[in-house]
Amino acid sequence: MIVAATAAALSGCTPSGPEYVAVCADTHTHTRTIDRDCRQNGSGSFQWYYLNADRNNAPRVGSRVTGGSFATPKAKPGGPAPTISRGGSVAPNGKVTRGGFGSSSSGKTSGS
Repeated sequence: MIVAATAAALSGCTPSGPEYVAVCADTHTHTRTIDRDCRQNGSGSFQWYYLNADRNNAPRVGSRVTGGSFATPKAKPGGPAPTISRGGSVAPNGKVTRGGFGSSSSGKTSGS
């Protein structure tokens, strides 16, 4: 654990992952849909729904989304932009997954 924390500190990364995860949801029914709906139709009734990443679970596809917002999170005054992981950030079983050392929200490792 100390080695991982030291490596993260030296690389400038934090092991905590993104501040927010985004799942695709229908704006009319507030029901989670597959991420492809937001990638292909990123407007209209399908939008990204932002959840605080410190949650342990996110709604499954077909479940109602609650506890978040359709509004894109903004930076705090004078602070950096919040980190957001869109699409593929939540496993089908509803568990919030976090990238390991050297990974990004795209699922690719750094340097690839």
